[in-house]
Amino acid sequence: MFKKSTPYKLNTHIGILGGGQLARFLSLKAQEMGFQVRLLCQDSMEPAAQVTRDVVLGDLSDGEIRRKFLDQLDVVTFESEFVDASPIEGQDNSFEIHPSTEMMNLIRDRKTQKQWLHEGDLPTAEDLQFENKRDLAFYFENSNAAFVLKKRLFGYDGYGTVVVQTPEDLDKVPENVSPKDWIAESFCPFERELAFSIARNKDNQFYILPLVETKQTDSKCDWVKGPVKHRRLNGLIKKLKKLMKSSKYVGLLSVELFDSKGQLLINELAPRVHNSGHHSIESLQVSQFEAHVRAILNLPLPKKPLLNARGFAMANLIGTKEASNLDLKLGLWPEGEVHWYNKTSSRPGRKLGHLTLFSSSADKALKLILKWRKSFWH
Repeated sequence: MFKKSTPYKLNTHIGILGGGQLARFLSLKAQEMGFQVRLLCQDSMEPAAQVTRDVVLGDLSDGEIRRKFLDQLDVVTFESEFVDASPIEGQDNSFEIHPSTEMMNLIRDRKTQKQWLHEGDLPTAEDLQFENKRDLAFYFENSNAAFVLKKRLFGYDGYGTVVVQTPEDLDKVPENVSPKDWIAESFCPFERELAFSIARNKDNQFYILPLVETKQTDSKCDWVKGPVKHRRLNGLIKKLKKLMKSSKYVGLLSVELFDSKGQLLINELAPRVHNSGHHSIESLQVSQFEAHVRAILNLPLPKKPLLNARGFAMANLIGTKEASNLDLKLGLWPEGEVHWYNKTSSRPGRKLGHLTLFSSSADKALKLILKWRKSFWH
């Protein structure tokens, strides 16, 4: 199953920047594998801090906090691309950083991310050139073609995205919009939204998670089903592997796609573990979280994913109201698993947990899990 690679000692220390649910799953898996984990986050009640013994509270910009967090670490990794890693950039560090701060900075900025995709000849939506709102209005009025405006930084789950399909939508475009802070691209009509993740280690071994279909509701991931197929996937992966190798990318890279008129177009990348891969905790023998840990430690990666079921689905549990105490029905299904993130409060749109369920096909798994989710809340 695994190729040969350089082993790491079990007393290896991994530092994770962030304390949310992604860091929680990374920490749990790394500890299960026998490694030592240290977190840097803001609050001892964050999801990852609740399951990690060694937690440093504070900010990387604080010199004393930084020294305490980095002491005796072997490798540092990220929960989110929006963590400011500049305080540890360009130093003669005794630890490794994966993905590199260079790659994190490149991918977190949607403009340089798209430039990177173009460098790899990877398919994505057409870029639109503009200087101000007047240019965007002129484009729309003369082409009658929809477009999407995205903030270059800190955009996720629909935040920082404006879709213009009607003249009225132009009112949503900020008056001071400029290419300094935004990118614009043509709107891609699509039949399905798809996703997969790919891990690479320094020995240039790759591990590719199965392609899944995702459903976005209010610009947030609602559910995932898989595995699914697309005839263009292998060609896209070949180009992506070449680009990751030439850029010396190490770690897990998550890819969101549009299935548009038979073509695969990359919508966005995330240089980290991803909501669309949560199913892998149960559906695969090596999850996205284990794959990321293996990649950043240059441990062997599986040649291919081994599925634990013919079909699987994942459904997010998303808050609908402000609440500090939630009344839940924790009924378990024989084929299903509940993951509750132990967040201290709920608010509309907040991801509070997720469900995973197996069945004989992806479609059947999705049907069952949506029925289960309806009965989950009081």
